[in-house]
Amino acid sequence: MKNLCKLAGIAVLVAVIGFAVTACDNGTTSDVAPNTAGRLKILGIPEKYEGYYVGFLSDDEKLYGFASINGDQPAYGRINKNGEVTLKVWKKDSDYVDFSGDVIVTDGKIQYYSNNKPNIAEKAITSIKFTAGKAFLVGSDWP
Repeated sequence: MKNLCKLAGIAVLVAVIGFAVTACDNGTTSDVAPNTAGRLKILGIPEKYEGYYVGFLSDDEKLYGFASINGDQPAYGRINKNGEVTLKVWKKDSDYVDFSGDVIVTDGKIQYYSNNKPNIAEKAITSIKFTAGKAFLVGSDWP
């Protein structure tokens, strides 16, 4: 009977340690924002902006467009050689969440910068229509 009690005690101890290890964060979890249906495609960007990084913000609608988000750290999208960039768009209240709605943004801004010019410049956007979370802009009127 003593051996049975010891065996049961060891089994309980192993189970407790197993649950404790499983519950611990071993650094593999992340604060990456959830996937989103939202997309903003910007095309027709002048050639001189190739390689620049771009983000989209709309504080009134709480929409944010980036290549990705890890925690609260956005990664700006990079303009390709065709003068295009596609950003994922999230809605943010307390956390970033999927955006797939219909809305006309009247207070948007595009932020852009290059590696050799770290100051972020902004371009006001007065009308973007998102349908099912998707929209596009033509960037040919950039400064």
